[in-house]
Amino acid sequence: MPRRKNKNYIFSGKLIFILTLILVCILALAGMLKFFFTRSSYFAITKVTLEGIEQDAFLEFKKRLLGKNIFLQELKAIKEQVEESSDIECIAISRRLPGELVFYLRKRISVAQLKLARYHLIDQAGILISGASSLAYDNLPIILGIEMKTPQRKTPPYPGTELYRALELIKEKNNSSALANYRIAKIYVLGAAKTSSFVMLENFSTSGLLKKDTPTRQLEIKFDLEKPGDTIRVLGALLDKLQASSHSQGVRPLENIEYLDLRNIDSPVVMEKKTKP
Repeated sequence: MPRRKNKNYIFSGKLIFILTLILVCILALAGMLKFFFTRSSYFAITKVTLEGIEQDAFLEFKKRLLGKNIFLQELKAIKEQVEESSDIECIAISRRLPGELVFYLRKRISVAQLKLARYHLIDQAGILISGASSLAYDNLPIILGIEMKTPQRKTPPYPGTELYRALELIKEKNNSSALANYRIAKIYVLGAAKTSSFVMLENFSTSGLLKKDTPTRQLEIKFDLEKPGDTIRVLGALLDKLQASSHSQGVRPLENIEYLDLRNIDSPVVMEKKTKP
């Protein structure tokens, strides 16, 4: 007796054929779309817009991009090129189809100075700003203790974690309303075996509370480098608490403190000056 063909095998074969045909069509369509988007002159870059800075600063850079396919450009690599060529931070790059690239740029703002062989300005991200000085810049915190053999413009090759925590300390201080009348002059970044510290200065003269010839009180404060935010919050609360008693004695808060250790933020050590009988 002849054997019957199994209908399940026939159905499975047709299903595999149909699925294969669909897959081939999808791949062919994807290939056509890729060719259209990457090879068509319709998507050639015809305009480069720079937002946030003067257009003339990047004329040559813009010319190099004109005529190239907008989808074949590696935006991350272009961002790095922009930031290498000048003290400009590239916030974002967007494509406006069919052929416009838009760069959102801003000048780097120095928030501190890093003491190496010379003084180097750095922004909040820890990037060196071109140029260095043998003398310290005015009114910018000095960060000491970071070692780097050869300063480079491209990326920070120094111990990033320690530097970023020092910068976070500065940022938290600048955002603290309780410390508005003070400023950080220096930050000593030391290893785990040693104690880091920073020097706080009175800044009352900017608010008109002190005369220009009034001597400025400064205080070196020991702290835990791993807790910059908590350090500033505790410091603000302490100075706010000492403010009332200082006014009653006719002195300023920092003038009344002999020693301040914030390494243990749960139990800060405050030694006030002894008042003469």
